[in-house]
Amino acid sequence: SLHRGEVEVAGYGELRIPIEGDLELAGRAPVFLHVGDGVRLETGGFVRLIFGDDTAVNFYVPLSAPIQVSPEVFVGPEIGVEIRDLDDVALPVGVIAGYTLGGGISSIGDLLARLTFTDLTNGADSVRLDLGAELFFDVF
Repeated sequence: SLHRGEVEVAGYGELRIPIEGDLELAGRAPVFLHVGDGVRLETGGFVRLIFGDDTAVNFYVPLSAPIQVSPEVFVGPEIGVEIRDLDDVALPVGVIAGYTLGGGISSIGDLLARLTFTDLTNGADSVRLDLGAELFFDVF
């Protein structure tokens, strides 16, 4: 986290090692806007490199609204715009749910799950399930 308060800005890196598919490397600058006691809007920008027969570059701008249903549990909708290899535009839509470790401003991280229809512009025939953990620490 680079800044905490009503607006949080952070850095994010990801290495995705798939069971099937290609290796992926991503970077992100998340921005969290606190709009109430139990709601924040999460956005920012992703750049994802996909290493396969040809290397592809995807850009992704998500918007999610996780709502705290208890001090530790959150759930909410997600939508985004993804530009795939500067050639195709996708509209992923899904839901995020998670558990905050520590709770409140002193939280150390989240355990989370995402269920996403990967592109509603081409139908709802592809679904992705992500399971993960985010750990928080201040840079400044």
